[in-house]
Amino acid sequence: MTDWWRNSTPQAILLVLIATASLAFGADTPVATYLFSGLIMLLGAAVLLAGRGISVPLGAFGVVALIVAFVLIDVSRGRLMTALPDYAALAAAGAVFLIARSGAMTAKRVPVLWSLTLALMMLIALWAFIDFIIHPDTIHGRARPYHLGRLSAAFLSANTAATFFGVTLLAGTAGLLRAFGRIVSFHVVDIMEGVFRHGALSLMTVLFSGICLMLTASRAGIAFACLALILLVGWEIVAGRQREGAGRRSALVFGLAGAVIAAMALAGVWSLSGELATERYGELTDDSDIRLTMFSAYWQAIWQAPLFGTGFGSFGAVNTAAMTPDNAHVLSGQGAAHN
Repeated sequence: MTDWWRNSTPQAILLVLIATASLAFGADTPVATYLFSGLIMLLGAAVLLAGRGISVPLGAFGVVALIVAFVLIDVSRGRLMTALPDYAALAAAGAVFLIARSGAMTAKRVPVLWSLTLALMMLIALWAFIDFIIHPDTIHGRARPYHLGRLSAAFLSANTAATFFGVTLLAGTAGLLRAFGRIVSFHVVDIMEGVFRHGALSLMTVLFSGICLMLTASRAGIAFACLALILLVGWEIVAGRQREGAGRRSALVFGLAGAVIAAMALAGVWSLSGELATERYGELTDDSDIRLTMFSAYWQAIWQAPLFGTGFGSFGAVNTAAMTPDNAHVLSGQGAAHN
């Protein structure tokens, strides 16, 4: 086993690549998708070749077989070229899984990689926040194509940005809950010392990602992030009660304390950056007719190919086929079916 494989260099390179892709509009153009996906796949291949004793889980072969089947379907229908960027992204996602799995096989690597992950997530959130505050009309100097007045970072879409910052918020909260688990008593001094000694990075990640999440003003993104937070804290309380000794006795207390602090942090974040989100929640019923029109059109489109779909990169064609004189004013401006 080489020294290169023994340390955490492949995982660190992977994290830097993903962070760079997010800042360089990595999901916006096919060329960028091919570039970053290719680099990640090369790194994954190097990890498999250099790592002795690293095995691919059996389930991965089933996933590969399924993807190959869909590739063959796209080839037979002559639509492979439009789907290639998404297949490249899927292959890169598989490489990410294998690289991360290889790092997690050694327990001592996990805390280092976890801290590096949180640090990069926090830096992306900090960068997005500063860029949005200084230049709200652009994204890293690039004119906003849509979602004016909402933070979208280099993802261009505020809803996509909300997904990322929601995940970042959950990761930071998980780190905070772990820091709470290392507190020796419920004394205020011990709690403060535990949080700032073991959870300072997690706390900063929660604050900046929470602010960015609110500034996206994504109603679904904010709602699902809050729901996931509740489930995460509840899971931690239930799991803690099953532990032995002091950890079991204090799990409920520390879990509730963590929930209170998280609620206070979210309330503070909302008071600072939740004005636009509040306005958009107030307009929820105003655009219900638009959402229903979209849902009706896309629901019918789903049933045109319910088993195998219409392939990656086919939204534009499907959207055009679903247009009628009655819904064209809504569908003509859509670039994705997530709504």
